[in-house]
Amino acid sequence: QRSYYSPNSTGDLVHHIYNPATGVKLATNVIGKAPSSMKEGTKYYSWDAATFKTESGSNAGTYYQYFNMLPARTTTTYTAAQLESYITAQLKAREELYNSNPKTYVRYKDATKKSKLIGLGQIAKKVESEKKINAMLIVAMAIHESDFGMSTHAQTINNIFGIKVFDSSPEKGEAYATIEDCVNSLANNYLNKNYVPATGGYANGGMAGNKARGINVRYASDPYWGEKVGGHMYNIDKHLGKKDFLKYTIHETTASGLNIRSSASSASNANLLFTYKKAGMPVAVLETSNSWHKILSDNVANQYAYVHSNYTKALPIAK
Repeated sequence: QRSYYSPNSTGDLVHHIYNPATGVKLATNVIGKAPSSMKEGTKYYSWDAATFKTESGSNAGTYYQYFNMLPARTTTTYTAAQLESYITAQLKAREELYNSNPKTYVRYKDATKKSKLIGLGQIAKKVESEKKINAMLIVAMAIHESDFGMSTHAQTINNIFGIKVFDSSPEKGEAYATIEDCVNSLANNYLNKNYVPATGGYANGGMAGNKARGINVRYASDPYWGEKVGGHMYNIDKHLGKKDFLKYTIHETTASGLNIRSSASSASNANLLFTYKKAGMPVAVLETSNSWHKILSDNVANQYAYVHSNYTKALPIAK
């Protein structure tokens, strides 16, 4: 057996993950929307969850997942109360799993009362407003890293993002006084410092991504971390009415050493904001005029930036 992707009956793309050494099925994850050209029940193979081949090895197309490639500087349509309603629904579902099988799902006992994700919607929207990190991305990362707020690290040290939880010492991690402190630390000390800005120490693109580009490159050893986080974003959006899907037009840059500017001109270095060292960085294009794209800036101090349209191309998004 080997891992494969396949559409389900509701139009979602599901990743069936196997351990190649043992052939044991490890997980089944919804990662986003299945491309309309894919057929239910057919197996597709991909190393990056974007470029697919059939079992016979023929090309099945390139389709990126919207939420996996969505820049962190975007904002979600949903309010704190709406995000909270999703969290509440998921905690009820987890508690029902415990009630149906207490031995297997003991970790979800009293999830609706004990989960550290209760109240996260309001915190995430505050951070989105003040620190320019998409609130849905924050919620999705927390769901994934803390097992819906029920993990030991979440329960005992208010660490819902696996911060400083290393493979070599998984029992340890950064302790926080409150969940709000933990979310602020994620934004200030990690995403806004090292991951999202082009000048950051771990800059590989400010989206969830995979092990080739994105936050996933340095944030997590799991090669599927980015697609799992994107999958949670997709599930949140689906539950709340699909108002975020395709809200932004996502392009990728096509040149290394690409200068991003504060105005639609390349006449001098006076308007140089930052430089993308690598090609393939996703940008949210807001509008285009005179061959210049107005985009959301990866710099936290600048809301908008400009890139010449000669150096980007639209990403083919699964829809």
